[in-house]
Amino acid sequence: MMKVKFDGYPFGDEVLEEVHFQADIQGNNVSNVVIDPSDDGEYWDGLNKSKWLKKAKKYIESLLKEYGDVSKLLDENYVIQV
Repeated sequence: MMKVKFDGYPFGDEVLEEVHFQADIQGNNVSNVVIDPSDDGEYWDGLNKSKWLKKAKKYIESLLKEYGDVSKLLDENYVIQV
């Protein structure tokens, strides 16, 4: 299993620019998508966390489907291994 961290800008535009999410990836499966602890604070008070977590999961799943391998995600799309 690999834990990755990614920026919310590609699916949240300016609302989530420089707000990071984390996800666990094993094979072609994405699980445990969370807001990065360093970005989970007062900023979220007026936002729908559930909505954005679902969008974050769909985004990382679409990248995984497009690139086919988690190691290729690390080279592109501002996805880093945690």
